[in-house]
Amino acid sequence: MRNSFLCLLATACTTAAARVLEPCPHATSEVVEFTGNKTYTLKSSDGGGVAWSGEHASASLEWPRIGHKAHVNVLSELISKQEAASLIDLLDDQKFDVDKDTVDRMTTYEFYLQKNGNIADVATIPGKPAHSATRRAVREQAVAMTQPIIDERIVPLVNELYPEDCHGECYPCFSFVRQYDPEHRTTHQAHLDIQALVTVVISLNSYGPDFEGGLYVSTGNSHDDTRYVALQSGDAVIHQSDLLHGVRINRGERWSWILWFYDGGPSCHADPATWFRGKADDGDPLAQFLLAKRAHMTGDGSGSSEQTGREWLEKSASGGFARAENDLAALYFDEATELEAKEQKMERIQKQFAVKSKVEAEVDVDGSVVAKPIKESVRLKQKAVDLYKSASEYEADAMYNVGRLALAEALEQAERKPGSAGEKFTKAVNLFAQAAAMGSNLAMFNLGVAHNNGAGVTTGKDLEKAVHWFQCAETKEGMRRAAAIYRMDDVAMQNLTLSTQLYERAALMGDSIAQWQLIEDTHKAGNDFKAMDWLKVAVEHNQDAQAMYTLGRLILSNSGTAPGVRAQAEREAMEYLTHSAALGWKQAVEFLEKWKRDRSTA
Repeated sequence: MRNSFLCLLATACTTAAARVLEPCPHATSEVVEFTGNKTYTLKSSDGGGVAWSGEHASASLEWPRIGHKAHVNVLSELISKQEAASLIDLLDDQKFDVDKDTVDRMTTYEFYLQKNGNIADVATIPGKPAHSATRRAVREQAVAMTQPIIDERIVPLVNELYPEDCHGECYPCFSFVRQYDPEHRTTHQAHLDIQALVTVVISLNSYGPDFEGGLYVSTGNSHDDTRYVALQSGDAVIHQSDLLHGVRINRGERWSWILWFYDGGPSCHADPATWFRGKADDGDPLAQFLLAKRAHMTGDGSGSSEQTGREWLEKSASGGFARAENDLAALYFDEATELEAKEQKMERIQKQFAVKSKVEAEVDVDGSVVAKPIKESVRLKQKAVDLYKSASEYEADAMYNVGRLALAEALEQAERKPGSAGEKFTKAVNLFAQAAAMGSNLAMFNLGVAHNNGAGVTTGKDLEKAVHWFQCAETKEGMRRAAAIYRMDDVAMQNLTLSTQLYERAALMGDSIAQWQLIEDTHKAGNDFKAMDWLKVAVEHNQDAQAMYTLGRLILSNSGTAPGVRAQAEREAMEYLTHSAALGWKQAVEFLEKWKRDRSTA
C-alpha cells in the first residue's frame, strides 16, 4: 500500500522538500476509557446452554449545552477471530461498491450482504450492483456464515441491551461490510446513524497490529473530544442514533461488519418517527433533532413531513443543540435566497408600472423621516448568521460556515474595490483555521486554497502549506489539488511520482477531474490498456457517459484481428456505447448510427 504521501494522523506531514509542518488538526491517538467491565453471558434460545459469553463495558458521552448523554457498549469477541478472518477471506478479492456515500459524497467502498433480512432486496438500494451472478453467490456464502451469528448472538443481545426501545422486536434490516485503506478511503466524516434505531459495528481485524485509528466517537465536531475505540478482531460496538461517530485510518487497512436495526421484527416494517419520540416530547434537543432528520423517512409527499421536520428542527435549535442551529441556519439562508429573488422581481414590476411602494417610502406625509423597513430576506439572513455564530463554539461545520460568510464578504468587497479586502480575507482565513482546529475538512481545504493563492495569510503564497492542508482535508478535491501542485513548473515542488499517486487517490475517491487526468496521462504515454482501466473507474464511480463512449471506442481499436476475440470485444464495446447513447452522449449516438449503416451496407 502506498501511504508515504498521506498526511498521517500520528506523525507530522512532510513535503517533497522534507520541510516538517505541524500535524493535521485531527492528529490524535487517544482512546475511549470504558468502565464497568463485567462478564456478560447470553443464554441460548432453548435455554439449555450459553450462546455467547464475553466481556462487556460501556461509556457515556455528554453533549455540550444540552446535557444529553449518548451511551456506547463494547463486547469482546462477539464473533471469534476465525469467524472474522473467514469473512475477510471471502470478500478480500471482491469488487466493493463505488456509489456515493450519503454522508460525504465520496466512494462508499462497501459490500452489502442483506437488506430487510434477505439478499434480493439489496437490488432496491440505489447504486448497488446486486444482479451480478458472482456477487450473489458470494452473498449467499456470506449470509450462510453470518445469519447464525445474527440469530443466535446479535439479535438477542441487542434486544437485551435496549428493552425499552426494542420491546423484543429489534432486527437487523441492513447488513454490510466496509473496508478502509490508503488507496480507496481512509475517513468517514462524523455523523449520526439517523436511519437506524440501533447500530452494531463488529471489527473484523485489530486496532494496533492491522491499523491505527479506526472508529471514533465524539460529542461535536471538535477533535478535542474525539476518542478512538480500540477494537480487536471480533469485538463489537453497539450504540444508538444519538452517538456521533466516524472513521479515520492513519495506517493499514480496517475491515468492519455493520448492522442497522429497526424495531419491526424480521419484516423490517417500522416507523422511525416513533424512535426517541418520548424524549423529544419531554424537550430533549438531540431527540428532537433526530425526529427532524427522520421526517423525510416517513413522508407521504404531501409536504406535511417537511413541515414536521422543520418544527422539530426549530425546537431543537431553541434548546441549544448546535447541530440543529447549524442546519436551521442553512434552511433560513435557502429560504432567504428564494425570497430575495421574489422581492427583486416585485421591485422590477413596481418600477415598470411606476408604482411607488409604501414599503419603500422614506418620508412621511408631514415630512418626517421614516425608517425604511427591513426586507424579510434580510431578516432571515441575519437570523441564519446569528444561529451560525451561536453554534460555532461547539460545531465545526458552523464555524466553517461563519468563515464562509466572511469569505463571501471579502470577495464582494474585492470585486467592488480591488485591493481593499485584505483584512476581510485575513478574518476569513482565521475563522477557517479555528474550524480546521475543530476538525472541519472543508475548512482545511479552504486553508489549502488560501496558501495556494496567498490570500489572507501572512506568509503569502506557500505551496508546501497548501499541499499540507489539501492532504489534511482528506477529500477527493483536496487530493486532486495537491496532485496539481506537484505537477507545476516550480522545481522545488515538482514531484511527478507524488502527483500521480495523489491523482490516483483522488480518482479512486470518485473525483471525475482526477480520473480524466489519469486517462489523458496514460493515453499520451501510449498505454491504452491502462487508460481503459481508468475509463472503467470513471464509468463505475460516476456513470460518465463520455467515458463510456471513449472506452467503447478504445476497446474496438484494440480488439485485434482474431475472430473470436474481436467478436467478444465488439459485444463489450457495444454495451458501453449503447449505455453512453442512452445517457444522451451525442458522439455515441452518431457512432452507433454510422455503425449500423456500415453493417447494413456490408
